[in-house]
Amino acid sequence: MVKLSKIIKWYLKTIMTSPVYEIVLLIVVLVQYASLFLSSSYFMFIFDSSILSFPVTAVFVGSGIFRDKSIQIFELNLFQSRRRISISKVIAAFITFIPILIINSLILVYFNYSFLIVPSILSMFVIFGIMSLSAIYNSTNQAITTTIMFSFLLPLSIEALLNNYASMGMRPNIVIASFSYLFSPLFAFYFFKDGIISLNPDYGYLFSFVFASFLVCIYILFTDKFQIKP
Repeated sequence: MVKLSKIIKWYLKTIMTSPVYEIVLLIVVLVQYASLFLSSSYFMFIFDSSILSFPVTAVFVGSGIFRDKSIQIFELNLFQSRRRISISKVIAAFITFIPILIINSLILVYFNYSFLIVPSILSMFVIFGIMSLSAIYNSTNQAITTTIMFSFLLPLSIEALLNNYASMGMRPNIVIASFSYLFSPLFAFYFFKDGIISLNPDYGYLFSFVFASFLVCIYILFTDKFQIKP
């Protein structure tokens, strides 16, 4: 049976050797730097990261692990282990995210916004969990559509909802506040600092981490039941 490390290298080579990876990385860095350099508020960084940088990264990285039926059959015949394939995909995708997380953190430290590092990492981790779960699909198009819907449209909806509460001078209840942390820790943190959300970030971050970990575990443990068999 093929070693796990070799399968991981297979997926890393698929993702990181593509010239598009460097282009995506450069775009993300430029967008995040410009959002802080050109604005006096860190809200633009939160908005750009939540709506553009992180979802784009997830879609690109996901495109390296999302598989149609024919490719899944080829991989299963090649590696002879569905569980090893799912674990390798998660590890390879996580490694691919690391350079972006490091650069993101360095930019925040440079602009003295280090307090945004934790919610930024958790926002990326939540999107990572969504992307991992989407890989269960036997269709690349379905997987990408699901990733976009939950990593882009849902945070955007959360931001609009919390803005409505702010405009009415109201606070969302604990359910909505928790939901905001689950899918968009950055937006939730911003509205907490703005006095709109009352749920403490410590609890919100815990919800985010547990939720994202749960999504990854579901993919690893139950991918056998959903994906095609050779």
